[in-house]
Amino acid sequence: ATFGKKATDSNLREPLPNEKYFLTHNDDFVLVVGRRTCLSTMAAPHRRNPKFHSVVAFFAIATPSVRAVRPSGSIFGTSARSNTTSQTQDTDHKLSSKYYNPHTFWRRCSAQDAVTQWVMCLGSQGGAYSLCPIEDSFDLDLVDGSHYFWRSELSFRQCMHCPAHDPVYGQNCASSIEKISQMFHLSTENEDSLLELCTNFCEGRTKGKRCSRDEPCSTASHFCDFHDVNNDFGVCQECPTDINDCYEAGFLAYESGRRDCLSCRMHCDDIGRSKLVIDDIEIPSDFMHLAIQESILAASGPIIDCSDLIRLGVDICIGARDKVCLVEANTKNIKYWDLSQKAEDSGCVALILNATYNETNSKACGFHSYDELGIPFVCISSNDGRRIRTSTIGKIASVEVNILGQACQKDSPRGSICSEKIPCSGENEFCPYDKTVVDGEYIEGWCKPCPIDGYGNPSQLSCYFDFYEGYARDSQYVVDCVKSCDAQVQFGSCKFCPDGLNALDFGVDNDADKCHFCPKYDIKYPDRLVPVFGANITCWQMQEFYESVDIDENSQNCALAQKMNFICGCDGTGYAGANTEAKQAVLAWLPRMMAILSIFGSLFILYDTTRTAQKRCKLLNQMLSTLSIFDILGSTAYAFTTLPTPQADYLYGSEGNDKTCIEAQGFFIQVGTIACFLNVSLAMYYLLTIKYGWQQARLKSKRIHFFLPPILVGLVFAFVGVPYYDNALLWCNNTARYWPEIPVIQAIVFATLIMCAICIDVRKKSRASLRYSSRRNSVTLSDMVFVQACWFTGAFYVTWIPYLAIQYMWSSGKAYDMYGFILYASISVPLQGFWNFVVYVRPRYFGRPKPTDLPISRRVSLVTLRSSMSRLSFRARRAADDVELPKQENDDILKTKQCKVDNPNGPKFDRGKDPIP
Repeated sequence: ATFGKKATDSNLREPLPNEKYFLTHNDDFVLVVGRRTCLSTMAAPHRRNPKFHSVVAFFAIATPSVRAVRPSGSIFGTSARSNTTSQTQDTDHKLSSKYYNPHTFWRRCSAQDAVTQWVMCLGSQGGAYSLCPIEDSFDLDLVDGSHYFWRSELSFRQCMHCPAHDPVYGQNCASSIEKISQMFHLSTENEDSLLELCTNFCEGRTKGKRCSRDEPCSTASHFCDFHDVNNDFGVCQECPTDINDCYEAGFLAYESGRRDCLSCRMHCDDIGRSKLVIDDIEIPSDFMHLAIQESILAASGPIIDCSDLIRLGVDICIGARDKVCLVEANTKNIKYWDLSQKAEDSGCVALILNATYNETNSKACGFHSYDELGIPFVCISSNDGRRIRTSTIGKIASVEVNILGQACQKDSPRGSICSEKIPCSGENEFCPYDKTVVDGEYIEGWCKPCPIDGYGNPSQLSCYFDFYEGYARDSQYVVDCVKSCDAQVQFGSCKFCPDGLNALDFGVDNDADKCHFCPKYDIKYPDRLVPVFGANITCWQMQEFYESVDIDENSQNCALAQKMNFICGCDGTGYAGANTEAKQAVLAWLPRMMAILSIFGSLFILYDTTRTAQKRCKLLNQMLSTLSIFDILGSTAYAFTTLPTPQADYLYGSEGNDKTCIEAQGFFIQVGTIACFLNVSLAMYYLLTIKYGWQQARLKSKRIHFFLPPILVGLVFAFVGVPYYDNALLWCNNTARYWPEIPVIQAIVFATLIMCAICIDVRKKSRASLRYSSRRNSVTLSDMVFVQACWFTGAFYVTWIPYLAIQYMWSSGKAYDMYGFILYASISVPLQGFWNFVVYVRPRYFGRPKPTDLPISRRVSLVTLRSSMSRLSFRARRAADDVELPKQENDDILKTKQCKVDNPNGPKFDRGKDPIP
């Protein structure tokens, strides 16, 4: 009542649901408004009026949700309209702030009594656009210059109102466009685009008029309700207020009419400008698009770094109240509406976002998803952000955003609108749910085709990650994409491959059970690649994927991802449980030292078993020397540990690449398992010697059966495993699940069964010999051989069983961080050569029997051997006397001569040698 008409003209509105107070104004005064109550007022002759700032400061402290609105004018100054049909007339044009909702703002220009508000323009990049201005008396010069449409810089030119209401160029669209084309030398393409736009908006058919594809209804205000399947004709109807009504039962007869009804929702982006001034220097910037806000927002204050809102995921920036908050974004996975809410909750008066992935381009702001924004929000380039962070923190920054209107298109470059009520009708389309946010949830999107790769094949993983823009999808996006495009992602069968991705199985009952890639949000290297779900998945993508999609913390995908988060510098369990550099060094160097011991042990056995012709003749020595050769190959590969692994895996000491990993270390480690298979041949040798009493001649006749099968099996698995060699945490090895360990498991089983058979036989013979022996405690030859065989088999078990256990657990998706057990397994597997060395030299120090311990059976065998040697000598003499012998006997004599022991007293137990005759 006090202010009369002035209060009526002040654009007074009710507070929003979450507001207690807000500020509004006209050119003469400022109002502090509560719910239907004028709380305070004062003159506002100038925006720097100290009384005005006092009121704003008071209510900003009293009510955190207060909105500070400019009292008058704009830091962009004034503008004048240029009339091309008469003399130029300059008039001051001051913009006043208005409540701007980009979701519905364009409707004001499509109303029946406001059709004159639409402005048709050509864009600098081609194409025609319809503009809906913020002001009723819109000045065409206000759009002169660069603006941003769909995050691209765009200038508008050759603008015009509908000719029937503003006949600047002509009385209708055809004559107006013809004159414009002559004046500005438009191309045929631009002339046709502008003519079509003018015709659709200004001369389109209205309610009740007949329509067709060639004769459309007036754009944005009417649509064609087609009455036949072929879309030949229909009747124009007024656009519904809510396009969800297009899918109401009985509203439309055919799908074609429903799709045209959906075109009532114009696809618009803001036209506006932003300004950021620090120390009287203007920094190039862009404003946040598609936000519900006042059309003019301005604020100033000291700059504070609030990058932890993104970097650490905190909800409040400490000390940010009444300051301009600067946030560094090193990921494209940003929900801008969530970030601005955190900034407002922290008390920031303005928000500046700089993206590290955008070095020079300042036009990097995204979409606010039609969520409310109460403070000016601008974006700058990475270079400018770096300069501000290093030199101007604490200085005063002035930020202003000025929304001039909207630029709209009937057909969106992003596709048709979709929601739960409006499904995508195209084949192989889905609704991404990434456009409109209500209460923190996306409710709408633009229909998109199912993702494909560069070769035109379905790309299921693109439902989870955007490889072009470089971010992880939102959970609603993932669910609809997977459901509509059948994007069930299956990964290879490997120890470190994730389970198949199926968005329909996502979800947790309790937020406390949700998996977090980096639980402390402490990513140090956001751009590093994580080899989990495929190539080119960055640390930030992994982090945001696990933040946006609900995955249970007890799942294999969670355990596997957290095992890999050391690549990103996160504070976690590290790889193989080595969460400190000291543990990682131990994991690399201790197995290396054990492998070197194994190499020296195998070299000693190889030397000792081949240093004389007599030793080389023995089949047992031949088997031990062959086993040692393959153990040297495997142990040498183990000794390099992480050195050949690719540098991109970021393991301790990794300096290799794919070739050193696959073609060198992985292959030769697999070749080294031939030593494992030769242990079965060694056990078989002892079985034939002890239980069945085979002599050397008979054993040598079957020599190929002791060597060929283990070597052939080992080489086959070494070559078959080439496609599966990869980083296996400790070294490069076969990472396929389960099957690479099957031959080793079979070798252990066979060796065990053979040893059981030997044990049973030795036990029977020992009991039988004790009945006739006067020495109850005497040591038989069979006992000594059996003990030596047990030692060799024990070395086999100690070497392989721990390693097989950890491989089995990894294949089952477990034990990724059991550091102690992993370290024990990594120490044991390279030590086979060392344990073989210990067993080989054991009889020299611990296995020497006393002469009196030789049983009668041993003496009898010696007499029999002497008799055999006598017969061989007689046959040799006959051969010397030119007495022809059968070929087989002659060969046996030659071999006996070569391997004959030069001992006139006959053979006896040789100290320090394996007790096999």
